[in-house]
Amino acid sequence: MFFKKVLRIFSKKLPEEKVTVQCIVSELPNDNGVFILQFIGIYKRGSQGNIDADFIRDTIICKLESHLTRGLITDFKEMTYSWGNAILEPLSYMAGSEIPCVAIISSKCQNWPTEYIYTVDNITDAVDFIKPRISHR
Repeated sequence: MFFKKVLRIFSKKLPEEKVTVQCIVSELPNDNGVFILQFIGIYKRGSQGNIDADFIRDTIICKLESHLTRGLITDFKEMTYSWGNAILEPLSYMAGSEIPCVAIISSKCQNWPTEYIYTVDNITDAVDFIKPRISHR
C-alpha cells in the first residue's frame, strides 16, 4: 500500500530519466511506528540527481504523512552521494516534521549536508536518538 502511494505520486511526474536510487522499508521490531527507509544505489551528481531527490522526497513524505509513523530513520549508508543541492528538499522536510527523524550516512555520502538533520553512522545510534523523542499517540 505504501509504495503504491509513492508510485502514484511519483509516476505523475516521472521523466524519461531513470531513477538510480531504490528504497527498502522496514519497521523496528517491538517499536510500533518507528520506520526505517533504507535508500540504496547511486544519487546522480548535480542537476542529474534531481529525479533521485524527487523519489527520496516523495518516499519520505508518504511515510511521514502516515498516521502509523511515530519516528523515521532514513538510512543512506548504501547510497553513493557526492553532490547535488536537490537533496536539501527531502532533508528540510524531515527537519521540519513534528515526527522525530534521523539520517544514517557513511563514507559513501561524500559532501553530505549535515546541517539540515541530525546524522549518525549506525543503526544503534539512530535508535538511541529516536526512542526518547517518539510520542505515544
